[in-house]
Amino acid sequence: MEPKVPGTAEFADLSVKWIGLDLKNPVVAESAGYSVSTWGMKRLIKMGCSAVVTKSTTWDPLGGWPRQWDATPQPRCYWVYDDNMYTLDGTEALQNPGHKKMTEFIKEVKPYADQHGSYIVGSFSPRSADEAMIIAREFEQAGAAAIHMDLVCPSASAFRSLQYPGKGYEKLGNYWSESPERLDELLKVIRGSIDIPLIPKTLVGKWLSTNPDVIPQTYGRWVDGFSFMGSAPVLDIDLYSGKQTYAKVEGRAFKYLTFRMVADIARVCKGKAMLPSGGIQTAEDIVKCIMLGSDVGAVCTAIYRGPKEVEKICQDLETFMVNQAVDNLEQIKGVALKHLPARGYGKIRADVEEHAKQLGKEYQGFIPGENPPAERVPITR
Repeated sequence: MEPKVPGTAEFADLSVKWIGLDLKNPVVAESAGYSVSTWGMKRLIKMGCSAVVTKSTTWDPLGGWPRQWDATPQPRCYWVYDDNMYTLDGTEALQNPGHKKMTEFIKEVKPYADQHGSYIVGSFSPRSADEAMIIAREFEQAGAAAIHMDLVCPSASAFRSLQYPGKGYEKLGNYWSESPERLDELLKVIRGSIDIPLIPKTLVGKWLSTNPDVIPQTYGRWVDGFSFMGSAPVLDIDLYSGKQTYAKVEGRAFKYLTFRMVADIARVCKGKAMLPSGGIQTAEDIVKCIMLGSDVGAVCTAIYRGPKEVEKICQDLETFMVNQAVDNLEQIKGVALKHLPARGYGKIRADVEEHAKQLGKEYQGFIPGENPPAERVPITR
């Protein structure tokens, strides 16, 4: 008897094609502390995630293993509550068991992932191109379906270079994203050493806001897609028409930055896959990502709320599809892009501020547009 696959809708077709992989649904677990162990990855797979990105690892264990570093309060992952903003504290930056142990974990979990129709995406942060090449190859041989890389973490290099002086940890995280040329050199080496898809997390927003053409002309040549978190300005769309509307920036506003990034990358890097994260917590968020050009949405915070969150997202996706007579999610991919003005894409903040001034409005982190539409019936239950 075929095992029941949690997270797969009973009637609606939630499957999507992403970086060449056939996913059972568009819910991907982004790299975080919950995927640092075998049981953690298995739990995410059991929850119904179509793919799980491992905790980003380094050559050697960082922070001690298991989870011991005097500078980090316990528990290791904890929440900061400030003005309704919920986030993980940065002191957990790149705590991991080391790439050898993670390679073993991937190999052990691979059969379980296959049984449940899920994929493992191996993530790491290197100190050199040679180190990256070796880790990527070992992850591929262990059973990873794709390679993800943390090339954006702003705190890891500062923390770890002080904790372990003289070991080159100043070259972790966002060191690689400081210039497209540096990324180009790194990713070219990795692309030539593996056969599986490569979807690194880079500071793509930095170049979208200053020189968008540099992405497809340099390091974008070597990747199958872009993993990213949002950056200003923000964007929101109406769930049913796809038209731009006011972004409700109070409270948990991060997803509106992510929506903007999805639209920008869809236009600048046509044909490339995406792994958008940052504030993506509900079926509605994932639908909007798809309408703006992505195939999936990467969840993180939602997973911490409980073991039923992925199942609920999938059920709500099914509700949306049935109510809107959508046969498959490919039918709505990118439909919102035709409604969005070209102005503001790949532009610096000053351009957005000027646009606001022309409309007689004060810049508030979004491009002023139409009045907010009347309240709609939410797709969540």
